[in-house]
Amino acid sequence: MKDYEISEGDQVMSSVYNDMVSLHVVTNHVLLVTNVNQMPVELQDGVSKIIKYAPHKNLVDESSLLDDSFTSNPEYRWYIQFAYDQELSAGQLAVSSNYPSYKDIPMGERFEIYVRYHHKIQAFRAIGRLLGAARDLMVLTGEHGILVNFTEQAQFDTQG
Repeated sequence: MKDYEISEGDQVMSSVYNDMVSLHVVTNHVLLVTNVNQMPVELQDGVSKIIKYAPHKNLVDESSLLDDSFTSNPEYRWYIQFAYDQELSAGQLAVSSNYPSYKDIPMGERFEIYVRYHHKIQAFRAIGRLLGAARDLMVLTGEHGILVNFTEQAQFDTQG
């Protein structure tokens, strides 16, 4: 594990670690990557807006990785794919990854996360959970399976 410089006023206490870790260190470890043009049409506009206004710029369209102006060099990249699943009940979403941890990824393979949803609002809930997971200190341990493999059922009926 790397040694991290801690800047005053930018620290968090982790239950995983007994020491302080800089927030910007956690933010810069994971980049969420998706291909807006290949996702369901009903999500494209909303995801494009999230990418544009994401405060930590840790959600990007895959096409921006080819752009020379893209300078972030995260340690991990999570490639997210979305699919409508009529088999899920209303209000349900399922998120799974192709590998249980980074340690299991063969050289040259991508860490992919699959989001299945019944209503589009669940797809956006999954994005929110994954954005939060990307900043979780557990990512630094490499034991992040529970952060990217989950199901969720809304406790109430939604409109979208």
